Amino acid sequence: MKKFKLILLLLLLSNFNSFACLNGESKLLKNGNYLYMDQNHRLPFGHNFFVYHFEKTSFELDSLYTKTKDIAYLSDKGLILILQKKYKEALQLYFSIEKTNPNRYSTASNIGTIYELIGENEKALKWINKSIKINPKAHKESEWLHSKILEAKITL
Repeated sequence: MKKFKLILLLLLLSNFNSFACLNGESKLLKNGNYLYMDQNHRLPFGHNFFVYHFEKTSFELDSLYTKTKDIAYLSDKGLILILQKKYKEALQLYFSIEKTNPNRYSTASNIGTIYELIGENEKALKWINKSIKINPKAHKESEWLHSKILEAKITL
């Protein structure tokens, strides 16, 4: 019965094009722009991303990082790359961040999410579990669910 519930949950989740597990510094990017704005509803409907600003915002975040060396600008740029489905470029960016600033929760969780999006669930699980070790309270203490979903995907 437990396995049936998990399979049902996976089927439901697989039908949504959701980026709920992306972790930036916040929905307000480091440069002051908003990545998305949510509707004020009682039920979650996902985010309304400002996709028409992505190219300009990405360029701006790059420039601000060059000026300040604040890694949060690069991390936010990685979110935009993921949302643009530029997964290879986003992975390269996050691995660069991991090399210079190791053990950041948002870096590990976003690497895990990218791997999941490209179908490499074993690698995704490794990085999601790393993010949980770094900060078990992040993402409203729900990242354990992401880990369990990945485990179920791997064993199916």
